Amino acid sequence: SALKDALKKPHVRGRWGEVQLRNCIEMAGMSEYADVSFQEFTADEQGRHIPDMIVRMPGGRKVIVDAKTPLDAFLNSLEALTDEQRATELARHGRHVKDHVKRLSQRAYTSVVKDSADFTVLFLPNESFLYAAPEAEPDIVEYALEQKVLIATPPTLIGLLKVIRFGWSEQRLAENAQRISEMGAELHKRICDFQDSYVNVGKHLDKAKDEYE
Repeated sequence: SALKDALKKPHVRGRWGEVQLRNCIEMAGMSEYADVSFQEFTADEQGRHIPDMIVRMPGGRKVIVDAKTPLDAFLNSLEALTDEQRATELARHGRHVKDHVKRLSQRAYTSVVKDSADFTVLFLPNESFLYAAPEAEPDIVEYALEQKVLIATPPTLIGLLKVIRFGWSEQRLAENAQRISEMGAELHKRICDFQDSYVNVGKHLDKAKDEYE
């Protein structure tokens, strides 16, 4: 009950969404590749909205993540005393999630953020928020995809981040292999140069011996 009352406060549930998002980043091992800014840093100097998180991908591409916590109607549905009241609140919850998808698509992050992927991730900090929405909006996932928005909960976001993390690991392996190749070529060159110089020293010693004799 205390948790439910606390989450009714916008700043508290905003903070909870932030913590959940940061937990996903840490669990996926993506801390060094994810740039996060919450609440107090929501707009740049031109007044454009800044996404909650930008994930850097290998090759310079970026994935944009915006966190939302649609709780009011969802909590009311849990407190509903009748099935009719519960259905009404779930319908409102579904509309809230769909409205978040619509507003996120209208922000056009993909055109504002250079080199961003052609989709934006809408992060919901709890699986129940997503599972409850299709009861009232059965087409919400398909609608989101049409708007180039991917709705993600903690497990799916962690999976996405781990795939990106794997890409970074592969790129680092390729970079290390390239460096090893370059160092091997340099070592070979230096050995050849040393061998040539050493042979020349022997030739000069032989010539000096001949001149002495």
